This record gives sequence, structure tokens and C-alpha cells, in this order.
Amino acid sequence: MILRLPLFVVAVAISYLATLASRLPALAHSMDVASARIELAGTHAAVQIMFDGTRITSLDESNDGIVSQGELNAGIETMFARLKNAFSFTGPAAPEKMTLTRYEVTGDQHIILLTLDLEFASPVQNFEVTGRMSALLDQPAPLIVTLVGPGVNGEAVIKSDGDVARFQTERPTLDVLRSFSGMGVEHIFTGYDHLAFLMCLLLGASSLRSLIWTITAFTLAHSVTLSLATLDIIRLPGPLVESAIAATIIYVAVENLMGSRLVKRPVITGAFGLIHGFGFASALQDVGIPPGHMVISLFSFNLGVEVGQLVFIGGAYLLLGKFATSNRLRTGVSVGTVCVALYWFIQRVALAI
Repeated sequence: MILRLPLFVVAVAISYLATLASRLPALAHSMDVASARIELAGTHAAVQIMFDGTRITSLDESNDGIVSQGELNAGIETMFARLKNAFSFTGPAAPEKMTLTRYEVTGDQHIILLTLDLEFASPVQNFEVTGRMSALLDQPAPLIVTLVGPGVNGEAVIKSDGDVARFQTERPTLDVLRSFSGMGVEHIFTGYDHLAFLMCLLLGASSLRSLIWTITAFTLAHSVTLSLATLDIIRLPGPLVESAIAATIIYVAVENLMGSRLVKRPVITGAFGLIHGFGFASALQDVGIPPGHMVISLFSFNLGVEVGQLVFIGGAYLLLGKFATSNRLRTGVSVGTVCVALYWFIQRVALAI
């Protein structure tokens, strides 16, 4: 049986199907999510953002369900302002400069591709993206963030305004070496207790040869416990270690005043170096070691500590000259050191109990 339909019904159906067909490509490729692909390269980050342009009502001026290149060109200043409000980038500081380097409508006639160049003051690390998609799209969509760069390849999703996508990046080896060795030097020159200990060793040395052996013993010893504590093989409470460091300073200063040695100076200094090593390790752990760089961080920090010690001891020895062995100077400095170190000891013991 052949079903006969009125001509006008057939015409209406054909017209409807034709209209629907004209819309199908856009519907078939509609983006329910936005995407951001970020490539890190030194102090720069290239950010490629894609989203459905029809989600921004003002762009589709002709109201035909597509966004033309001309429409995008006309609204690009407004679009760039929206981008700045929609995204915050840090790596770990905010970029010094953000440039829109590319903007185009893709072949789908409604998918917009925007490329930003972010310029940072230093190599990008620990990259974060904070998204506020409602500032970009009138009809917000989730944002899929993909990060590609040296030592990192990850993906995160920003679903709501204020969500943060965090990526732990690997630091370049040379950067870790430079940074942690600098921290080691800084730790020596800002660690007044360590400087007081070194000064007592310098003034208590009977000769340059004796001083070299004493510093060598101290260096070797504290390198051992610095490594053991950093690798979490041995760990001691911080207040206990700091109290013990103050006690070692008192001991060396009092020994200088007595003018006699119960134990040879290199031997006792080596023993005390084991204690000071735990103090150095505490400082290193407070900074935090980058993932995958445990060995180089430990080596660099220890190297910085040794450089700092040598610079201080060498500089003080040259400046003092013949006064380095002066009894008056040794007595005066040792008395002052005992007083200060005793104050440190009492203060630190109070924290430990």
C-alpha cells in the first residue's frame, strides 16, 4: 500500500530537512568543552586556547550560528580583554608580558583558536593556571588544560571559576646547581652560630696546618650527617640539634680560654661536625628539594656550604694576619662567644623541653 501525502506536507518536510542539514556540521562538531594547550620553553610559554565561538553571543553578529573571521577580527580587542580576565598564569611568578600572537576561526566556522605568548622573568617552574571561564564565555564550559615541557607532561580540568590547574615541573640541572649552591653560601653567612664556631676554630688554631686539618675534619663530618638526614636515613629533633650546636660553640670557646685541649682539635671538631650537619640538613629540608634532583641538590648545597666556610675562614685569616694568633684577641672573642652561645643554648633548650 502506497501512502499518499498532500503535496504541501511533503514540501514542508523537505524544507525542514534541508534546514536541519544545513545546521548539522556545526552541531556535529560543537565543542562542549574548551581546551588550553601550554608549551613551556625556558622563560616563555605558548598557550593555545580553543573554544566554541558561539558561546560568546556578541561575536555572532549575524546570528547565523557561525563565527566568521571578519566577526572575530572586529571583536578581537574585546576578546583579548576577556582572556586577561579569564586566566591567571604563574610560573611561579606572574608573566611580565602577555601577547596575543594569533587568532583565527577554524574550518568548522565557529571554533576559535587563540595563541598567547607569555614571557617570564626566569625559567618557568611549577606552572599554575587559574580559570574563570564565565569571564570568557557567556555560556561557560569546562576547560581541559594540557601542559607540555621539559620534565613535565600533564593534564588537568578546570570545571568552575577559581579552580586551579597545578603542574610540578622539573627544574634544569644547571639551575638547581646554581640555586642550591647559592643557598649553601647564604646559609653560612647568615648563620651566626656557624660563623661564631668557625671564628673560634680560627683563633684557636696553633698554625695554618692545624687550621686546615681542623676545617677538613669538620667538613667531612658534617657532609656525612647532612647526607644522612637529607635522605631521611637519620633524623633528630630540630630544637635538640640547635641546642647541641650552641653547646659545641661554648665548648670550643671555653677551650680557647683554657689554652689546653682535652681532645685533639681535629678530632673533637670532627665529632662536632656531625652535629652541625644535622643543622645544615634542617635548612635544606626547609627549602624543599625539587623532585628528581635529590643528589644534585644535596651536592650543590653542601658545595655552597664549603665555599662559604672557605671564603669566611680565608678572608678572616688574611684580614687578621699576625693577629690571628693574638692571645688578647682570642681571649676577647672567646669570652664574647661564650656569653652569646650560652644565651643561644638556654633559649634553644627552652624550646626543646
